[in-house]
Amino acid sequence: MSDKPETVVLPDSPDAAQLKTVTGWVSRHGLFYGKDEIQARYDGCTHVKCSECGVVVEKGYTACEECREKFRIVREADRKREEWDQETPLYSEAYSEYLMDFDEVEDYLDQHECTFEHLDAVLCEKNEARIELDHFGHLLGDDYDDAPKELTDAIDAFNKAMSGIAISWSATDVVATCKELQPEDLRVRGMPRAK
Repeated sequence: MSDKPETVVLPDSPDAAQLKTVTGWVSRHGLFYGKDEIQARYDGCTHVKCSECGVVVEKGYTACEECREKFRIVREADRKREEWDQETPLYSEAYSEYLMDFDEVEDYLDQHECTFEHLDAVLCEKNEARIELDHFGHLLGDDYDDAPKELTDAIDAFNKAMSGIAISWSATDVVATCKELQPEDLRVRGMPRAK
């Protein structure tokens, strides 16, 4: 600590503040961006050009709808695919919906008049409840080796009891396929065939 006494500056003192002229970019919304012209222009714009073809699109997208679809097709072609067992929950990337079983998928397809392919469905993986000793780190301090045996035994018993039990589901990156719900089958039920 310094022996020098702290300087007292009151609000009406000339040392409290100074009037300065500042130059910088301001968006049409009145936000100041200093030297960052790109951010100021982006904040003030309503549309941008597609990064691929140059077509004007709404701000928030970097590509037009046609180019986004091309990107999606390329991305989808590289993804792993697996036949759905009709029990594992699915996540529809197209509709942002979790579908928990075959009946729910069929109902969803009927209600939305779409095909299985339109769902862009991926397989889900279960999330299990699990406790680790480090959950108690704030109570145990630095030395986990000194944790009471009763605590470690209780954690082990809990983890064993919860093993294999799904408390929720998370989408994976594995695309689900389903031979039973092919467009030909759905067309017979009056649904349009996927293009």
